[in-house]
Amino acid sequence: MSAMGKFLVGAGVTSLMAIISHSALGLGDRFVTKLETRAQGVIAAMGADGVTAQAIRETSIDRLILLSGTPPPGTTREKIIAAVAVIPGVKRAEWIETATIEPVADSPAERGASTP
Repeated sequence: MSAMGKFLVGAGVTSLMAIISHSALGLGDRFVTKLETRAQGVIAAMGADGVTAQAIRETSIDRLILLSGTPPPGTTREKIIAAVAVIPGVKRAEWIETATIEPVADSPAERGASTP
């Protein structure tokens, strides 16, 4: 087998293993749940009980933590974002006005677009 053939077979097997482990075996969801739990721990350690952390679980593992709520006096949103963003595995943290994540619409009808 040529070097390119070996590369393509290896890339295909690796991709298949990643898809199976992250979706079918649930490893991706467990990883995201751990990030969410760690973020809540950091928030609790800062005394920001009115703040919640929610990880994005739509489409893929984005490692995005959405924060919402009211920071305690003396703590800014920026401090909480910075503390959560340095958790190993977190890609970024953002503040939103609500902790509810709207599902992504898949079809034009779900997105409110008219069909011809």
